[in-house]
Amino acid sequence: MTCGTRRFGAASLLVAMPTALPDRMHSKVREIHAVHVPEASRGQGLASELLNRTVREAKLKRTLLMLTVDEDSLEHFYARFGFRAIQRDPILMVHP
Repeated sequence: MTCGTRRFGAASLLVAMPTALPDRMHSKVREIHAVHVPEASRGQGLASELLNRTVREAKLKRTLLMLTVDEDSLEHFYARFGFRAIQRDPILMVHP
């Protein structure tokens, strides 16, 4: 799975190499950073569609996705897409 910015409408999402992992894991793990939807475009399902597309891409490439969240409400949001928490404070979530 290539690193870089994905876009859907006004939404954007950055997929990056996880810097906290050993080099030998870099080929099969990516980290989601900076999911962003401008305020005027929120509530239209743009982030949901973008996340669904990113999860599908990761499944096709057999890549594990990870992300960190700092709010419980975001944990519930990402859980809708199959992410699960594996650590608390900060909340680290993975999508196998």
